[in-house]
Amino acid sequence: MKKISCFFLLLAISSFVMVNQVSATMLGDQLTIRRLYPDLNTEFAGSVSTIVQNGTADAVSPQPPGWYGGYTINPEADNIIINFFGHSGFGGYAYCAFDGLQFVDSNPLKEITNVQVTQLYTSGNLSIPELTFDDHLINLNLLGWFNGGDFINLQVNTRDVTNSSTPVPEPSTLILLGAGLAGVGFIRKRMRK
Repeated sequence: MKKISCFFLLLAISSFVMVNQVSATMLGDQLTIRRLYPDLNTEFAGSVSTIVQNGTADAVSPQPPGWYGGYTINPEADNIIINFFGHSGFGGYAYCAFDGLQFVDSNPLKEITNVQVTQLYTSGNLSIPELTFDDHLINLNLLGWFNGGDFINLQVNTRDVTNSSTPVPEPSTLILLGAGLAGVGFIRKRMRK
């Protein structure tokens, strides 16, 4: 009987501690994409903004007009897909500190918690690009990426900062807690008889 009462007590405690956490996505966020060259402080070819949505309706191509080849960026709920076609135009010049893309998520209620390259296809011997990020910013250094047909998929994890306050248990959690405590009380009463 003691084992059963301990089980109900542990169930009640674990139910009370459980919190319903919803992972955030970038859907609906305004994402600004900048081409930076030759360093992180110099914007090259302007920037473009899009509202993140499922599918290709939000796909953008931030490159100078008349540029041969290029790339298309398609942000999704939790990833950013970059497809290169023709000559991508990311140089391999020795004097360059940075030649790549910067992604800025302007939603103040979400934070970027992790970014990683989950898929990478190159037709040449290109390595995984240099990647840095903070709460609302991703820098992807594509120095030396020239080939058409290459693509990169960035997995982006975000969290909702509005849920960072003290969690409040849901009614179902309280019901489980009550059932667990009632079970413990019932078993104790039974043991006394």
